[in-house]
Amino acid sequence: MSILATYIKQPGEKESYSIDYSADLEGNDFISFAITTVSDPALMIQSTLCVNTIVKVWVLGGVVGTKYEVTVTTTTNDGRVLQDQFFIKVKAY
Repeated sequence: MSILATYIKQPGEKESYSIDYSADLEGNDFISFAITTVSDPALMIQSTLCVNTIVKVWVLGGVVGTKYEVTVTTTTNDGRVLQDQFFIKVKAY
């Protein structure tokens, strides 16, 4: 599992975060699907989209002062399972 980054957003923002798996895919392998989970339902996952080698996660909400852990589990056509994490801190600017 890789920890990718920590991002900052405001509670009223709807933001997308992308993971590029092009370096992880070999030959004709491609992303079949991805599932996103979050450490607390106050940060909502609106959708998880797979396009070519990119997984894009759309999130909204969250409580000011809270840091959320987001885990993306990606399965490839060849059956590989890749798992990555990133964090989102919710702040008022």
